[in-house]
Amino acid sequence: MFKKLHPQSVFARNVITLLTGTSLAQAIPIAISPILTRIYTPEDFGVFALGRMIQSGSGSMAQLGGGYGAMGASGLVSGQIVGQTFSTALLFRSVYREDQSELKCISRKRIMAMAKENSRFPKYLIPGHLANAASGEMP
Repeated sequence: MFKKLHPQSVFARNVITLLTGTSLAQAIPIAISPILTRIYTPEDFGVFALGRMIQSGSGSMAQLGGGYGAMGASGLVSGQIVGQTFSTALLFRSVYREDQSELKCISRKRIMAMAKENSRFPKYLIPGHLANAASGEMP
C-alpha cells in the first residue's frame, strides 16, 4: 500500500521531504504552546516579541545601509551581525537590570560543574539545530 503512495521521481521525493520537515517545524511550537503558556507569563512573551522585533529591525536597517552603500553580500552579512549584536546587547542589559541579585549567585565553579555534567547535549542538539537553521535559509 505504501509503495503506491511513494513517489517515483527524485523531485517529488525531495518536495515531500521538505514539506514534511517544514510541517513538523511548524507543528512543534503549536503543540508545545499550552506548556509554554503555563511556564511563561504574557509579559515574558511580550519581552520576547520586543527582542525579536528589535533584532529584525536593526538587522534590516543595517542590511539596507549596506545595500545603499553598494556593499553587496558583505552588506547582508554585516547587517545580520549588527542586528544580532544589537539585540543581544539590549537583551543582556535588560536581564542585568532586572536580575542583578540572581546573577551575583552564579559562580565559575558551578558553571564548570554544570558544563561537565551536560557536556553530551551539544553532540545531540547541534545536528538538529543545524538542520533547522539550514531549512529556514533554503529557497
